[in-house]
Amino acid sequence: MAPNETTPFHSVRVEKVRNWLLSEQAAFVAFDPISVQWLTGFTGSNGCVYLDNENFMLFTDRRYILQAPEELMKNASAAEYKICSEPFSEIAKLCLDRTVVLDGGKTSWKQMKQLSTNTKGEIVDAQTPIQELRAVKDTSEIKKIAKAANIANQALSETLKNLDETTTEKQMASDLEYKMKVLGATGSAYPPIVASGSNSAYPHATPTEMRILKNSILLIDVGALYEGYRSDMTRTILVNLPSSKQSEVLELVKEAQRIAIAEVKPGVLGKHIDFACRNFLKEKSYGDLFNHGAGHGVGLEIHEYPRINSKSEDVIREGMVIAIEPGVYLPDSFGARWEDLLVVTSTGFEYLTKP
Repeated sequence: MAPNETTPFHSVRVEKVRNWLLSEQAAFVAFDPISVQWLTGFTGSNGCVYLDNENFMLFTDRRYILQAPEELMKNASAAEYKICSEPFSEIAKLCLDRTVVLDGGKTSWKQMKQLSTNTKGEIVDAQTPIQELRAVKDTSEIKKIAKAANIANQALSETLKNLDETTTEKQMASDLEYKMKVLGATGSAYPPIVASGSNSAYPHATPTEMRILKNSILLIDVGALYEGYRSDMTRTILVNLPSSKQSEVLELVKEAQRIAIAEVKPGVLGKHIDFACRNFLKEKSYGDLFNHGAGHGVGLEIHEYPRINSKSEDVIREGMVIAIEPGVYLPDSFGARWEDLLVVTSTGFEYLTKP
């Protein structure tokens, strides 16, 4: 069933899971706040979802006695909610002797043991199937990610205008977070990376008191959080008088990204996209300095299915939102990365960030 104006998106997601459960003859249980939010719209820190072909329940505690029904109504969720101290005995009454498929990625050992003690059926992990279902975004999700991407892009553009001789990496990171909130974001999708000079050689550098304009290269990795959804973007900027090496490497990284993005379409494996840019950088003698995967899915989490790396067998599908981010990092010297966010279409892709 395709979502339309009269079909709430959360109902479509529930239907996807139920269709999968039919083949498994099972009940689904999730403690992971991300899966709970995806299915119900509930954003509290303590929630559990139970779903079978007849029942759809959200269990939470008394802290959320007002929030739970409000968010279920706001998201047109069909879930019933129950306030209780623990959900395990309630789950046992509902699932009887069914197999329980558990979204086990963020389930604690204690939760697993309590579920096993209270239920009669077999418990199996369902983390990968749920990740695959979540990876194909509906139009409401794509709109929110696109909005987050626009906010981050505008925040970066406006923050760069205020860059002067006194601006440090820490200050710029703080300014980016503030500006994204002013522009409508809930906050940052992740702590911004602002790395200048030799600090840019660290793929996940932590901002320091380094004054940015004392250097000639600046790497910025920034994303916004908007209504639960995240964006992801990296730009490497040459400031002052860059060296010929810096200019060369940055252009090679941007070309590597263009080559990888040209491979994006439904049916392609994640490893084939990774290979496209990795092979190009190897040919240019920089392959050993590209030390992470070429990309990843983005949505309610900043790193989601599909994986886009040299070993990934994940299949790219229409509706997925993915980041493509090749980089080259020269130890004790500098690094360059260029990252854009794309939505996969029936024939290829569309940019969500501004290329």
